[in-house]
Amino acid sequence: MTTLSPTVVSLTQTVYCLLVVVGRIRVESVEADLGISEVIGPISSPTYSPDGAPTSVTFSVYFSNTGPDTIPASSSGSNFDVNLFFAESEDLLNQVEVTSSFTVVGTSPAGSIRTLQLAIDHHSMDVSVDLVFPQDGCSIYSHLCLVIDEKLYEDPSQSNDYRCLAFDGSLFAAGVANCPSDIKPVHFNVTSPYNYLYTEGEQTDIEFDVDIVNCGGAVIDAADGDNFNVSSVIISSSASIGASDVIKTEFDVDVSSATNFDVGLDYWQSTRISGVKASVELPADKCNQYSYLCVVISKGDNASFADSNLENNVLCTSFGNELVGSTQCKLSSQGWSDLWIILTAVLGSSVLLALVLVTVILGVKYRCKCCSTKTTVEPFKPPTDE
Repeated sequence: MTTLSPTVVSLTQTVYCLLVVVGRIRVESVEADLGISEVIGPISSPTYSPDGAPTSVTFSVYFSNTGPDTIPASSSGSNFDVNLFFAESEDLLNQVEVTSSFTVVGTSPAGSIRTLQLAIDHHSMDVSVDLVFPQDGCSIYSHLCLVIDEKLYEDPSQSNDYRCLAFDGSLFAAGVANCPSDIKPVHFNVTSPYNYLYTEGEQTDIEFDVDIVNCGGAVIDAADGDNFNVSSVIISSSASIGASDVIKTEFDVDVSSATNFDVGLDYWQSTRISGVKASVELPADKCNQYSYLCVVISKGDNASFADSNLENNVLCTSFGNELVGSTQCKLSSQGWSDLWIILTAVLGSSVLLALVLVTVILGVKYRCKCCSTKTTVEPFKPPTDE
């Protein structure tokens, strides 16, 4: 089975998919771009349980051949295979193969064996699945995807070999997962000052946006007040701020001018909280170990939902990019010591000593030239008896 390498996209709005893939045994004389043109889910939106119980569902898959050759009928076996995957986006982000049993439903001869004519032939088949939703996938998988992996011909392109359906409860989609309500931050960037350089010991006032997604299996209704809240920002030595050895400093935030705290969210829908403010300062102690700027969210005081998972309420972005800016720490005494060791190893002690002597001599001459008054030194005269 061919491994697909999809383009990773922004998770500003994450959606999870069902994936079907087709296997390949190349026949050099046939080159044809077979793709999935459409996938239609069930009319009634199924609900999948994460407790291990299977849910039976059927999807209609449509294929089209854009050439350049016609794919001949196979004398034995199928022209392609069909496989399913869970994924974190409609572009197959972090896809995981579905282990549920599934069958291809068709007439005789099977649709996957027939001739696939060029361009105008839109071949279809039904895929029936006893789908088991992963127990740990509630806040992770937003799509169910179908993928082709060609067998009896050469495929010049894999970009159209898959289609994904969202777990968003919409018509002809994948359905919904019966998971408790849950929110998590999926994007975080400082809007002012832009691409800023944080300096050790100096307070910096920042303003930022954070995108929050409803990654649970329940609709979050709008609230009469704050549905969501931004609790704090943290500078940390690790993206795992709960680790025992992490170095971190937490700062309060000002949400008085922020927007969109009261909105509701559908399945896998996101909202952007804008205008959050905070004052951040890099401590002198272990300054160079702070590598991440993190935001912490929570449900609001008037939330219409219960947040089932608090472990995914933190999002960290590393310093050194345009999203949050960069840091600048002063060189400590230990840093100077380390620099001397490195220079000694590279240049040799004799060269460094020569440089130090030259620096001292030039420094003395410089200080003498900068004297504002002249001093006359009388020659030494030995004392006399007079």
